[in-house]
Amino acid sequence: MQTNEQIEAIEDWLITVALKNSSVATILDGLCQRLRSIGVPVDRALLAWNTLHPLIEAESISWQHQAPVAHESFHHEQEESDEWLQSPMRWLWKSGEQQLRRRLDGAE
Repeated sequence: MQTNEQIEAIEDWLITVALKNSSVATILDGLCQRLRSIGVPVDRALLAWNTLHPLIEAESISWQHQAPVAHESFHHEQEESDEWLQSPMRWLWKSGEQQLRRRLDGAE
C-alpha cells in the first residue's frame, strides 16, 4: 500500500522536473519508474496528443517496463495509412466512445 508521503514525494518530483522543461519522455519514464517503486503495478503507459504543427498532426510517447521510451510523430499524410485505418485509436476517435476493451492474450 502506498503512503501519502510516497505519493507526495512523487508529486514533488513531478512538479520539479516539469518546471525544468524536461522532455515529456523523461517525465513519463521517471513517473512510471517511481510509481513502480512504491508498488503501483504499471507495466505500460501511453501519452498521445494532437499538434498545431503544419507537418506533424500528432505525437505519442509510449513506455514499457524494462524497455526504452519510444517517441513517435505522425505526419498529416499518414492519416490514411493501413496502420491508422485499423488502429483502435482511430476507432475510438471516430466512434466517440470513451473506451475500447479487448483481450490482450489474443483470445476473442
